[in-house]
Amino acid sequence: MRTTSASFPSARSRASLYRRWGLVLVTAALTAGSLGAPSAAAGAPVPAGPDDQLSAVPVDTAGAPVVGTTVVGTTDGRITLSGYADDDGYHLQTTTDGRTWHDAAVLSPAGADGTLTGYQCLSGDGRYAAVAVLPTAAVSDNTATDRGAYAYAVDLRTGVSTLLPQRVGLMYFSPGCGLGNTAVFTRYTGTDQAATELLTADLATGTLSAAVPVTGQVTSAVPTATGLVGVQGSALVSITGNGSATPRVRVDGLAYQLHPAADGGITYLTTSGDRSTATAVHLDRAGTTTLGTGSTDTLQLLGDGDRQTLIGATTIRTAALERASVTLASGDRLIRAAAAVRPTAAVRAAASKTTPTNSVCAVNRLDPAIQVLQPTAAQADWAGQLAAQNLLVGSAYTRKAGFSGMVGMPAYAPNKDFPAIVLKHPAGTTWNTVPRSVVSAVMAQESNLRQASRYTPSGVPGGPLIGNYYGSNPALTAMNPADADCGYGIMQVTSGMRTTDKSFTANGKKKVAVDYQENIAAGLQILQGKWNQLYSAGIIANDGSPKYLENWYFALWAYNSGIQLGRTDCSPAPTCTDVEKAGGLSWTNNPANPKYPPGRKPFLRDSYNDAKTPANWPYQERVLGWMGQPQIVNGKGAYPKPTYNTGTPWLKIPPTTAFCTPAGNNCTPSSTNPTTPSAGFCQSTTLRCWWSSPVKWVTTGKGAVSTYRYGKGSKQPASPTLKPAASCKVSRSAVPVGSIIVDNQNSRSKNLRGCTAGNANWSQGGTFTYRYGTNAAGKTMGAVDTHQMGSGLGGHSIFTHSDDGKNPALVNTGTWTPKIKSAWAGKTFRVKVLLPAYAADARGVVYTVKLGPGRGSKKVRINQGGHAEQWVTLGTYKLWPGASVTLTNAGTNDSNGLVAFDAVAFTVVKK
Repeated sequence: MRTTSASFPSARSRASLYRRWGLVLVTAALTAGSLGAPSAAAGAPVPAGPDDQLSAVPVDTAGAPVVGTTVVGTTDGRITLSGYADDDGYHLQTTTDGRTWHDAAVLSPAGADGTLTGYQCLSGDGRYAAVAVLPTAAVSDNTATDRGAYAYAVDLRTGVSTLLPQRVGLMYFSPGCGLGNTAVFTRYTGTDQAATELLTADLATGTLSAAVPVTGQVTSAVPTATGLVGVQGSALVSITGNGSATPRVRVDGLAYQLHPAADGGITYLTTSGDRSTATAVHLDRAGTTTLGTGSTDTLQLLGDGDRQTLIGATTIRTAALERASVTLASGDRLIRAAAAVRPTAAVRAAASKTTPTNSVCAVNRLDPAIQVLQPTAAQADWAGQLAAQNLLVGSAYTRKAGFSGMVGMPAYAPNKDFPAIVLKHPAGTTWNTVPRSVVSAVMAQESNLRQASRYTPSGVPGGPLIGNYYGSNPALTAMNPADADCGYGIMQVTSGMRTTDKSFTANGKKKVAVDYQENIAAGLQILQGKWNQLYSAGIIANDGSPKYLENWYFALWAYNSGIQLGRTDCSPAPTCTDVEKAGGLSWTNNPANPKYPPGRKPFLRDSYNDAKTPANWPYQERVLGWMGQPQIVNGKGAYPKPTYNTGTPWLKIPPTTAFCTPAGNNCTPSSTNPTTPSAGFCQSTTLRCWWSSPVKWVTTGKGAVSTYRYGKGSKQPASPTLKPAASCKVSRSAVPVGSIIVDNQNSRSKNLRGCTAGNANWSQGGTFTYRYGTNAAGKTMGAVDTHQMGSGLGGHSIFTHSDDGKNPALVNTGTWTPKIKSAWAGKTFRVKVLLPAYAADARGVVYTVKLGPGRGSKKVRINQGGHAEQWVTLGTYKLWPGASVTLTNAGTNDSNGLVAFDAVAFTVVKK
């Protein structure tokens, strides 16, 4: 989200969109047991016997896993889970031999625009999976990761997937599976994770059986035989049904990766106070036992049935491992998820009525007169550089009146509307602009370098990219306009983009939504403002020069979650001692926040696969990762890598505890507040640990840098040739003169494919209606999953996803009604449909040809895929006035195809 507010906004931003992503996070079947009350000595390790000494073990560091991306191979027939995302949805896969993978379900919640990311766990009885998924585009929305993900219960034997009725958090530790068929989903309900709600799911029935509110931040919650156990601050806590948390055992740093054990205890990892080393621990009635140690960035504990698996240990206690039924694995036993398998099951929704429910977002996403040309990655990179240098002004860069089909829009220049703000910087330095790598990385993180919706190829127009336009709930059963995101375009600008906002005019809002150059200039102005705001407040990274990429750490933090300046008489600065009232940068993006894995490596440094689980990193760390590893588009980096001055080929990332100190923000990473235990690491009585001090972690003048390639006078890189071209004219070899043609647009709007009434050889010969499936409250839910594209007849078509049709409120219906002369009543017509080149690939789409009032109807099933601006025959029929052709997105043979609604032609073949 990009907002100019000085207070903490509700985050609304977009992460990068990816395809063909793999994701693996595994637990295996567990047997019943109970966690009894620990002994008085529970906080101390059980003394080691002669056979229980810590001993070194070889570790395959080259194959060391990263949390959430690897899985331990199975050889005994027990189920292992994995997950990956592609354009079809989130594939939940299973294997019993570690080699052959099968789709158990393909999850694709309706209205979730974009590729998905997620986490899953296997129930203790081995039959069910609990899954949390979220569009990758929403991962930078802190509200979405706190409580906006979709929760599923999946029966692995039948493939039946049940969407649970409550949104949940998207965190690496949620869901947490326990004994039997239960799991716990975690969601944060307060600002900066100041309150937690733990939702217990019965995976067998697909219901939520309990919702426990807890004051403060709880992580790694799992169900046990005696109740919920989680982590709060530096303590494992038992949580009762009324939300009270009782410490069971305290650790030196952070406890994480909790797994209920077969003996009724809990096995987990802990970090040291500085989070450099990790220890595997087993807790049972006798107390705690150390199992092994290793580096925090390599040691992992994965659930593996009654033999949980420890990975990456450098020292172990062999006898303790055996008693706790924990096995060892090193890099050579790791396997990766299989290649994509054709989906066998899916869950999706859609539907609405004729006029879509109003949104609070200012620019309509379905207005055919508002089309957005998708830029190429090269164009985005070019525009970002010029906008940062304040060069998108003057005659060479002025947009002509009516640019991009915006009727009535006067001429304008992006940097005249949004002039670049000169950045504050230390004396003796001259750099005062945003470096190229920073601009490109923010665009990659926010929108995958897209201005139009994700379905739209580069060089083709489509609907504007907007975050949660309708404020719909996960099951598409309700809308709440107040929850709408209204983040537009490549920089996901939200500030000023609601209908009630007065900071932009109506034309100003339209320009931000349609024109990628205008959008970049607007987003950069917000980022530049954050830099200056922080600089003036003394919240400065390293030497404070905007030239060095690492120095943008705080500005990126603020760009995502805002900055709270607190009391007017106590601005955040080194001299302000009242850190609680001073305000500063939110706890949400603090790298010490236990919402993020303590052992994470720098985002994208070692593997591009880190993009599978972006929720494992705070926003600013992800953007720094995109600086070091340019987003790959069409097989190559979309922008160049930076130049490093630090002696190592990566940006310097601060330690996870660099912004967690008692003096700096009342944060103590190795203890829990005894007065307010619910505060966790945050010792503030108001549960706020905002950061407001300068920090240095890079030697002056030694940060990474990037230079501009483009300057004044440079030309925008060329757009790709639009192939295939839209069908401005009707092919007379396919549809003869005299045919009745009914298009999806009853009156043609100016569009970006050059199709106008003046160059057409056809006219509208009837009417088209599109009815959205509607819920009980009259909300047009089908509009959420309806989109527009600049393809098809007249340069415009609409499309939606296929649906199983079980819920009528999730079914959209298009109807083409030709004006048939009375003299042609009963004549034989050949009926053809135009299938556009883009966004039309559903198999087994059913058209209903209604012959006329009281004359009956015929159904025809065809595949929409494989056709590029081609007319396909439905058959020949005797038709009467009032005849029509109807198409819905229900009942197709495709679990996740795109159903297009374009044009229908009616040709008399027998007069």
